[in-house]
Amino acid sequence: MATIRTVDFLPEIFQTPVNQQFLAATLDQLVQEPKFKKSQGFIGRRIGPGVNPQDGYVIEPTAVRNQYQLEPGVCQINPDDSHDVIDIITYPGINDALALQGAVTANPSALYTSEYYTWDPFVDFDKLVNYAQYYWLPLGPAAVVVEATGIPLTATYTVTRNNGYYTFSGERGNNPPLRLARNGVYNFNVAQNAQASIQYRVTNNGTTNWVIDFASNPTLTLTRGNTYTFNLTQSLPLSFYIKTELSFGTSNLYNSGVTRNGASTGLITFTVPQEAPDTLFY
Repeated sequence: MATIRTVDFLPEIFQTPVNQQFLAATLDQLVQEPKFKKSQGFIGRRIGPGVNPQDGYVIEPTAVRNQYQLEPGVCQINPDDSHDVIDIITYPGINDALALQGAVTANPSALYTSEYYTWDPFVDFDKLVNYAQYYWLPLGPAAVVVEATGIPLTATYTVTRNNGYYTFSGERGNNPPLRLARNGVYNFNVAQNAQASIQYRVTNNGTTNWVIDFASNPTLTLTRGNTYTFNLTQSLPLSFYIKTELSFGTSNLYNSGVTRNGASTGLITFTVPQEAPDTLFY
């Protein structure tokens, strides 16, 4: 096969060494005769219906390629466009995939004994055949609500502080026992009593009893946090004490929150502490 030199087609004045090197590296590569070898024969499947095994086929370098030339094993087509091929796996690719899953692929003839194969998915064929006997729920079955009916898992309590006891919203009685569940979430909103100032008029009935707001020795109910003023207007200089015990003299005095405890005139103020005893005496 002769080599074509494009520099020979130029006028003699342009057949310089520089042009010769340039054309040899560029244009000469495009105009040379191709070094292809023509061959006569079929390319494709050699075994199957309508195939004559006596036809001439192009010889492939391996036995598998020689038996299954250009034949895809599985071809996935776009369901919306039959001309759109999504994926193809060749026959050798199928064998490799089966071998990867542990199949014996030494004898391919034992693997492919049928012209057609079906895939067996995880399908309940009874539902597929007798579909009219079943209820089909597009969104699935309704969710099952699991809740605690005996002890609430979440709750909010309003706690009210009273004189010596607490009450809880939704619960009966004072200082009620509460049943709470482990890992439950509970909110306690403490409703503090509004502080108030109350004044009592205190006088005496001789040395027999105290007269408070015109009542003889009344039982007074005080609220923790409130301030009480005892205005002493007596006919005798008698000391007015707040005590922890019913006693005479200066013993058993309760002085927490008390101003001028034991005075006989003027004002005695008592701001009841939160830790005050449930019962005090005057």
